[in-house]
Amino acid sequence: MILISLIYNYIADKDSLSRADDIWGHILLLVEDLSYFSQRGSHPKELLALGIYDYRQVFVYDYRLIYRIVEQEVLIYFVVDG
Repeated sequence: MILISLIYNYIADKDSLSRADDIWGHILLLVEDLSYFSQRGSHPKELLALGIYDYRQVFVYDYRLIYRIVEQEVLIYFVVDG
């Protein structure tokens, strides 16, 4: 829950509360979508260059979510700006 607050507050501080609400809503929808279509994301180019194929990425506006599929779980490791 603390991590959620940190991400939300970062977006609100950088932009506005309404933008944070909008982006966070899209992130939640995307996370739910990943539970059904976990392979939908592309592989980050930076990791492919290193021969790492375990991670995928999806975008919500200017934010990139980097995740990995482990058995039946989708683990989100990063939510990064830009």
